[in-house]
Amino acid sequence: ELSSGINAEYGGCGECPTDAAKDACVTCDGAADSACNPEIITADNYECYDYSYNAEKGVFAIQKDPITCHRKNGTDVHCNKPGVNATETYTSNDKGCGPCTNTTAGVCVACDETRCNSAVTVTAFLLPLAALLYTLF
Repeated sequence: ELSSGINAEYGGCGECPTDAAKDACVTCDGAADSACNPEIITADNYECYDYSYNAEKGVFAIQKDPITCHRKNGTDVHCNKPGVNATETYTSNDKGCGPCTNTTAGVCVACDETRCNSAVTVTAFLLPLAALLYTLF
């Protein structure tokens, strides 16, 4: 079952596509008089940013435009982004939409508002850290 982020394709008949993302499609057995894939009631969409690793600079770069995230009714807004311990192999969960799936400390950072995973929030964290490191050395 989907926990928070869902894609724009809400359901259909037949087998799941072979390229469906994990948990994005569930095959079920229905009958002519009772569908097994009831309509998913959605809440308002929200936006999050996705990141990709820039190998040349050795940092995660924020994508210019936010991603539109979909969610089921009754679920909260969640965005995620790479944390300080994320390596070049890290990939954002659902392009920044939804909660973190990697529970290793510092690899993923989650937040609970639309567009809360922007570069501004990264800068707000890094500037005090840089000042602390400067005073220590």
